[in-house]
Amino acid sequence: MTNTIKLSVIVPIYNEKRYIVKLLESLCANNYPYSDMEILLLDGGSTDGTREIVSEYCVKYPHLRLVDNPNKFQVFALNVGIEQAKGQNIIRCDAHAEYPSDYFRTLSALLDELPADLGNVGIKADTTAPDGSDQSILIAYLLSSKYGVGNSHRSIRGKGLVEADTLLFGAWRKRVFDDVGLFDTDFIRGQDYEHNLRLREKGYKVIVDTDRSFKYYTRSSYIKFCKMMFQYAYAKPFIIRKHRRSLNFRSLVPLIFFLSSVLCLPVMPTLSGGLLLGYSAFSGVVAKDFYFKERNALLASRIPLYVFSQHLSHALGTLVGFFDAFVLRKKMFLEHTR
Repeated sequence: MTNTIKLSVIVPIYNEKRYIVKLLESLCANNYPYSDMEILLLDGGSTDGTREIVSEYCVKYPHLRLVDNPNKFQVFALNVGIEQAKGQNIIRCDAHAEYPSDYFRTLSALLDELPADLGNVGIKADTTAPDGSDQSILIAYLLSSKYGVGNSHRSIRGKGLVEADTLLFGAWRKRVFDDVGLFDTDFIRGQDYEHNLRLREKGYKVIVDTDRSFKYYTRSSYIKFCKMMFQYAYAKPFIIRKHRRSLNFRSLVPLIFFLSSVLCLPVMPTLSGGLLLGYSAFSGVVAKDFYFKERNALLASRIPLYVFSQHLSHALGTLVGFFDAFVLRKKMFLEHTR
């Protein structure tokens, strides 16, 4: 399809009634000229009224377009959006987020100004509790803290433009997909990391502007939080198998720690006990830092449980992923994403 406008924004959605109005208001409040952009809302078959709300906004704002994603999952929506995009540049947004009014202008300017080896560019995600509940506050803290996610894009520090291995959402020059390809639909989870890895293998850079941020609303359910950690970790061994290379060390730390603790128990119980004692001390440090941030002793007392659950879910996801990817030689299948 011939490019006729400067910018396409692609937004996968599915049963987003809770967030959709806030999202649409945020997108339509952006100060990028409507005449030079389009916003594609790629719906995976919502049944909660999301489609009806989007349809009303499409009447009010002609640059919005509701597009069907018959395969439901986000990775398919991304590819449909990229293929249908008319813009020279593409920005990806998520439904569980709120964006500053200059978001599109900021990313478009970076795409115009940065060198040709730019692959993907974004700004920091300010992980936020969506409803102010105790669970969502704890989850938001761990997903934006070095204690929960290590030195990753979620906890990135620095000033100005910082190179990263991956980022949340971001923006591309559309022509980069001709070189690197679309998102791999085998990766129902982890598709962002895998695609950014392909970009970097081709010599492109993944850049985060750490001076700016948008609000990203995290999970508010403890069970969904643990499930999410399992799913993201489960995808990593499949990425290792596809690319025949190890990933960053932080992705393997939870698995290494828990395996070491278990395997050392029969033969070196003292070492195993020492590891677990050290982990308890680590959890105490996290709880202390959380307390000084939130000044809530009751919530801080729950931090060790959330830290343990996060790391254990990640370790189990990685372990099951390695077994399925390298022993059973499976494809990454949907049962782990539902």
